[in-house]
Amino acid sequence: MARYLFPAFVPVILAGSCSSDSDVGAESSPAATTTPSTTTRAASVTSSAEPVAGGAGIGDRYHPGLGNKGYDVEHYLLELDFDPVMDRLVARATITAVAVDALASFNLDWELPGGGVRPQADGLTIDTLSVDGAGAAFTLAHEELSIVPADPIPAGARFTVGIEYSGVPRPNPYPTSYFSQGWINTESNQAFVVAIPDGAHTWFPSNDHPLDKATYEFRVTVPSGFTAAANGTLISSRLAPDGDIVWIWEMDDPMATYLATVVIGEFDVVVDDLATADAGVLIRHVLPRGAIPSDWPDLAGQGVMLAFLAELFGPYPVNAYGIAIVDEFGAAL
Repeated sequence: MARYLFPAFVPVILAGSCSSDSDVGAESSPAATTTPSTTTRAASVTSSAEPVAGGAGIGDRYHPGLGNKGYDVEHYLLELDFDPVMDRLVARATITAVAVDALASFNLDWELPGGGVRPQADGLTIDTLSVDGAGAAFTLAHEELSIVPADPIPAGARFTVGIEYSGVPRPNPYPTSYFSQGWINTESNQAFVVAIPDGAHTWFPSNDHPLDKATYEFRVTVPSGFTAAANGTLISSRLAPDGDIVWIWEMDDPMATYLATVVIGEFDVVVDDLATADAGVLIRHVLPRGAIPSDWPDLAGQGVMLAFLAELFGPYPVNAYGIAIVDEFGAAL
């Protein structure tokens, strides 16, 4: 079966780590890091006499339905329990945001390919939804999840949305290409996300527009023998009581939703010491079990290329870089 280079996660960033005695593994970055120039969209809080409906569309004239008004997301916690053999996902998204306006209601971008708000044989289903721990009314139509909290949210208030969902995640056809975007399951029991430019909301509810960047934490539970990689620093991989492995990654640099990703399969996370020395930045790849970087000659030059680009454009803005090699994706991303 063909394998393809998949540059993971504007780079998959696995940097400084902390671990416990129960950790299966965690990795550290070089001491030198840089501060990213990208920051989250500033929330300009306005005052309104009466709560308003946040509504769809963040103001993009090319994609008027993408993103949403009325709030600014600060952080996504994505807890994903995935069975690569059955392709079944049980998930909880916890979204922390700040209200820009007083909100009687607000929207999230959310498309459930093949699914909906009722159980389906295929696709994803919303199981529960709450705002600040209280149940909230919601409707889903035309990729818009409209939420009415039990009480209006004051302007400037921080609030949390919790959404539990489950099912078989599926990608959507990409309108101008031969490949799909979203969560892709392969016949070799791999799963990975290709979300550029607006596929994030096919696998987790979000304010899916690059204007609203946020930080992330990924807690991905997979069966023993499988690896789960995601954006950010690898904090730990822990053995759960039932024998599964919980991989925890944190992305502390705000990023656009379309960059959020996971890669699941029988992989090793492999540090390339030679490339790291060339680049001055930690370089580690997500490779098929037992493979090493020299198995792919194209990987050998990653450190030199990163150093060259840094000379042209300035220091690499985050503290690690990596490429994932996956099956059944006929392009580099």
